[in-house]
Amino acid sequence: MIAVLLAAWVLAPLLAYGPRVLDDTRLDAGVLGLLAIALVAAFWPQRHGLRTLPGLKLWLGAAVVALLALLFQDRAWSEVVSGLADRAVWLSAGAVLLVAAHARKEDAGRALHFVFVGIAAISYLALVQWLGLDLLGLKPAPNAPPTAFLSNRPQAAELLSVFILAWLGSRQFATPAATLLLLGPAALMTGFYDSNAARLALLAGLGWLCWRERERLLVPAALVLGCFVIGETARVVIPPPFATQEQGEAGLKPWASVEGRSHLYAASLAQAASSPLGMGFGRFEVDYPEWRPLAEQRLSASDYQNVATRRPKTPHSEPLLILLEFGWLGAALMAAGLWRLLRDPQRARWTDAALIGLGIHALVRSPLSDHGPLLALGILLLAARRDPGSAPLAASAARSGKSGSGRLPTAWALAALVAAAAALPAPRQIGGELYVAQRLPLDVEKPASIMEKAVAWRPWDARALGILSVDRSREPDPQLERVRGPLLEALRHDPSDLFALNQLFILDTKRGQSDLGLIWLMRSEQIAPEHPAVRTNRTLLQREVADFHRISGTQMLAEQLPGAHQHLLLSQLWTAMAEMREGEVLKAQKALRAAAVYSQSDRALLERVARDPELSEQKVRATLERVAPVDEHRYLGRVLDAAAPND
Repeated sequence: MIAVLLAAWVLAPLLAYGPRVLDDTRLDAGVLGLLAIALVAAFWPQRHGLRTLPGLKLWLGAAVVALLALLFQDRAWSEVVSGLADRAVWLSAGAVLLVAAHARKEDAGRALHFVFVGIAAISYLALVQWLGLDLLGLKPAPNAPPTAFLSNRPQAAELLSVFILAWLGSRQFATPAATLLLLGPAALMTGFYDSNAARLALLAGLGWLCWRERERLLVPAALVLGCFVIGETARVVIPPPFATQEQGEAGLKPWASVEGRSHLYAASLAQAASSPLGMGFGRFEVDYPEWRPLAEQRLSASDYQNVATRRPKTPHSEPLLILLEFGWLGAALMAAGLWRLLRDPQRARWTDAALIGLGIHALVRSPLSDHGPLLALGILLLAARRDPGSAPLAASAARSGKSGSGRLPTAWALAALVAAAAALPAPRQIGGELYVAQRLPLDVEKPASIMEKAVAWRPWDARALGILSVDRSREPDPQLERVRGPLLEALRHDPSDLFALNQLFILDTKRGQSDLGLIWLMRSEQIAPEHPAVRTNRTLLQREVADFHRISGTQMLAEQLPGAHQHLLLSQLWTAMAEMREGEVLKAQKALRAAAVYSQSDRALLERVARDPELSEQKVRATLERVAPVDEHRYLGRVLDAAAPND
């Protein structure tokens, strides 16, 4: 039973894969949370032998520091629940690490054997998909990369590279024939997936293995490297569809991902330096938009101008993520805990190469926070003991002197408590993600009831709430409050949700509530003042103001009421500003000349600006600030917004 549960800890998240699952990470987190509870419960008969592993108390202390950081920032519960649900899998992993380290030798061995065979089978399936046979219908699109049961190429390359190093290090089936049979497809696909992190991890791990056990592993390592090179060559000689069609992190040009990461890392380090206490458990995804560089957004997103484009969930570096969320003290505790755990004399040294590979991935990717199966495999590798099931139990019994006592041991009770707390959001993560998958694809209209069920399972999912709002807007007779309600709820859980802010601005502005629309726009400009969609919305608002003044002025002029010329003057000024923001210089000059007709005191100024051969947005803004009443200045936006380039 223990062996099956330990193997399921890695393989079940893989089997939970679906071609239309929107966020595999959250579905995997739910599966791992439930399995952690099952594993801790299965160790009830052995509870008196459990002892705390070196470093785990330091990790627990770091988690407490990250939780306290949320309290220090005085955030509403609605804003932190989504981050806590996402990071709960780390608590589950800690509980499993504790109990898995005490598994009997035969259980630990069988579990790893099942895991290795399962991942090898997945590599064969990927190879078959590469050859054009999608026998199980697991590819989301005909031109999608052959990665099932994993969601994308980087994740597939991560798992396969660590798996190769773990199998070679375990000294199982290290003959040349067995290496080609069991590791050949995995190595070939790792090269085919075109992942820089996987290249570094595999080469570093193979180098470590050959240095430590040159005679035994030199030939198997050479065979693995040969298969890897074949995969790399095949991708270059016969480019697959994803090499030319899938932008993803490749962004706008070659090496854009490296340049984008440099902007991301620089901004993250600056934020960490200014927030020594940390932003709190699970806060990165929500907080990052407020200090995200536009240059990174342009380079790392395939469609950065779309407000619905997913923001990064992590800084693509686990140490950096921990530094940001846990703060300086929490990061120091995590590092000290890892150091103690790695130096534990009971830890199996055959896992070193695989852990080196995992560490390289953790430096430049997010295998622990955004890749459930690899996190699970890493926990089993960290839990591997030199002599499973004997030394930890004996040491614990020697200290307590009462291995048969009925008293509940502290280590097991702590593991059970942590696993239970981490499992609380697990069913909701699974249910919510499955209903979102049922709703896909997004470009096909489906009943809003599907997303209503998804939101009922996972009320904190801002992205699902945004989809629900869109679905309700497509109903035959959409009700405004039914459309606005999910957007307001999304902002309650994620105040930086640019999609919700954008939709609310459009809804309220089009129904004549310009002042309310201005509130949403100002919040958007606090988050992303240079974002093209935000600039477009500011321009749209200025056109709405221009139309308001034009209609008001025309009516007052027809009724011969005083103040009509002032409205018509403002209408032309705002029209000039909007045209200038869109790069229409001639139209802006025409509007300024029309404005001069309605002005007595500022006619000369307006005519001079209209004739300016180097007319710019800044000059029109300065003119409007001088001529228009002060209460009109709120529609100008931030100076940074005005100075941004026209997109």
